[in-house]
Amino acid sequence: MLPQILFAIHLVSTDNRCMKRFVIWTIVLSLSAVVVFEIFFRVYGPDIAANFVEKGKNLNSSNEEAAADFTLALFFDHKNYEAYYLRGMTRTNLHDFDGAISDFDHALVLLPKNYPLYFIRGRAKMYKGDFTGALQDFDQCIKMDPQHEFATQDRAIAEAAINAKNGASQKSSNQ
Repeated sequence: MLPQILFAIHLVSTDNRCMKRFVIWTIVLSLSAVVVFEIFFRVYGPDIAANFVEKGKNLNSSNEEAAADFTLALFFDHKNYEAYYLRGMTRTNLHDFDGAISDFDHALVLLPKNYPLYFIRGRAKMYKGDFTGALQDFDQCIKMDPQHEFATQDRAIAEAAINAKNGASQKSSNQ
C-alpha cells in the first residue's frame, strides 16, 4: 500500500500544496475506513449479519435497540429474511406499522410462499386501519393454509370493520 501512496503523492505537482494535502487526506481516510472495518469484522466474526440478528433476538422485541440491530444485520445482508421478519415484528410492537408492513413486504419477496407472513402483515395492516389490505392478506394466508384459524378469525374482524365503515358511510349519505 505504501508504494501506491508514494506514487499518488508523486503524481501531484510539487508546487500544488492543496492538491497534495487533499491526496494525503484521502489516502489516510481510506486507510482508516479499511482498518475500522477490519476491526469490526474481527469483533463480530465472518457472519456479521447473523450476529446482529442474534443480538437483536436477545433484546426485548418492543425495543428500538433490537430494531437497530436488525437494521445493521440488513446492512450487511440485505437478503436476510429473518432480519426483515424480526424487525417487522419489533416495529409492530413499537406501533410503526408502515415500517413493519414494509419489512414484511421485503420478507415476502424473499419467501413468497410463507403463508404466516401474510397473516402477520395482515395484522399490521389491521392495526394501521387498512382493513381492505388486511382482508387481502388474510385471504392469501387462508388460500395457502385453509386450517389457519387465526387468519380466519381476523379475516372476519376485518370484514366486519369494512362493513361497519361502509354502513356508517351509507347512513351519513342518506341523511
